[in-house]
Amino acid sequence: MLIRFFKSSFYMQYIVLILLGAGLWLRVYSGPCEISLPGPEAPMFLMLMNLMPDSYVLLSLIGFSLLILQAFLINFVAIRHDLVPKNSLVVAMVFILLMSQSPAAFGLSPLHFAGIFVILAYNRILSSYGTADPTKDIFSAAFLIALASLFHFAAIFLLIILILSLVIFGTFSPRIFLVAIAGVVAVYLYLLVYYYPARTVLHVCELVQPSSCCSPQLFSNSNDKLVDAGFGFHSSSLLLIDAYERMEYQRKKDAAAEYLVCHIGHCNTHLCR
Repeated sequence: MLIRFFKSSFYMQYIVLILLGAGLWLRVYSGPCEISLPGPEAPMFLMLMNLMPDSYVLLSLIGFSLLILQAFLINFVAIRHDLVPKNSLVVAMVFILLMSQSPAAFGLSPLHFAGIFVILAYNRILSSYGTADPTKDIFSAAFLIALASLFHFAAIFLLIILILSLVIFGTFSPRIFLVAIAGVVAVYLYLLVYYYPARTVLHVCELVQPSSCCSPQLFSNSNDKLVDAGFGFHSSSLLLIDAYERMEYQRKKDAAAEYLVCHIGHCNTHLCR
C-alpha cells in the first residue's frame, strides 16, 4: 500500500515523504550525540564545518535538508533515464529509509555533501550510454567524483564503476580513459594550486604577527614540487588526448581517401569494359 501510494501522481506524496523522513530523524533530538570530524582526507568538509554553527540541532537540520535534496535528486535521475515510471517517488522513499537506518548517518556527515556529487556523477554516466562521443559526460562524471572525494575520500573508488560502465557501454578507448583521468587531476590540481596564495598569506601574516601564525613549514618546497608535478601530469594528459584525436582524424581521412581512390579505379575499370 505504501509503495502504491508513492507511485501515484498527486502532490501529497511529497509532503508525506518529508514527514516520513522527519519521523525517522526524531531520534536525533531524543538522544543527540557528538558529530565526529574526519581527518585531513576530507578538506572541503572540514572547511565547511568551520563555517557552520555550533548547534547540534542546526547541524542536524542541515543534514536532513541535504538528505531530502539527495532523495529528490536520485529520484529525478531514475525517472530521467527511464529506470522507474514517471510521477513516482519510490526511489526517494527507499533512499531515505536506507540512509536513516544507521545512527552514524544522523547529524551532518561528509556523506551528505559527497552524495550530491555522486548522484550527479551517476547521471552523467547514464547519459553517456548510446552517445557517439561521450567525452563531455565522462569528463564531467570524473570531475564530480573527484569533487565528492574532497568531502569523503572513499568516493574516489567510484572511478572503477566509471571505467566498468565504459566497458559495458562499449565506449572504452585510450582517449576516453585519459579524459576520465584528466577530470580527476583537474580537481586535485586546483587543490594544489591553493598552496600558492595560502603560502603568500602565511608569509605576510608571519611578518605582521609571528606568534599567532601557523608554521610556514606546512608549505615547504615539497608542495612546489607537487604543484609542478600536477601541472605537468595534467598538461601531459591533455597533450596525449589531443595527439590521439589527431591520429584518429588522420586515420579516418586516409581511409576515406583510400576508399575514394578504389571507387574511382573500379568505375574506370567498369567503363573500359
